[in-house]
Amino acid sequence: MPAWTHEINLADIWRDENRTFEEKRDTIVARLRTSPWIADRDRSGFDELGEVVANLAAARDVEEFDVWWNDLYDHADRDRVWIATF
Repeated sequence: MPAWTHEINLADIWRDENRTFEEKRDTIVARLRTSPWIADRDRSGFDELGEVVANLAAARDVEEFDVWWNDLYDHADRDRVWIATF
């Protein structure tokens, strides 16, 4: 069984049908940015994960968001971070 270093629960946002895409995007990005996984990172050099999160925040539509979301999941897998969406 995998050992996760962090867990981020986004299910309440992900499944909320009363929010617009922009509201979901902004809330997801805010929760990611305040998570220990991202908030506690060393940013003294190039921060690829930070750039992915910035691109999520700037996504204009679901399709663009999904492209960056896939990149985020790659980082989460490498860093052993569980992101719950359901």
